[in-house]
Amino acid sequence: MAADLHMNPTYVSNRFKEMFGTSPILLQREIKIAKAKKLLEMREMNITEISRILGFNDIQTFTRLFKKYTGISPRQYKRLFNL
Repeated sequence: MAADLHMNPTYVSNRFKEMFGTSPILLQREIKIAKAKKLLEMREMNITEISRILGFNDIQTFTRLFKKYTGISPRQYKRLFNL
């Protein structure tokens, strides 16, 4: 975002946080987790596919972040909605 604005990344991040109460990275993560939840609630895709769609390089990183934000693993979350 900072490169597109031709501005210092730290300045942009600080201003963003002042305006929205969270950093751009944290907001991006929260959006990804929200999308992951919606995709996990559907039966069509497996966890590996969802991880790739959301831009994660490996499933372990996705699983770790998902668990950090939700308290449960993507597999456990998927089971809740696919009984």
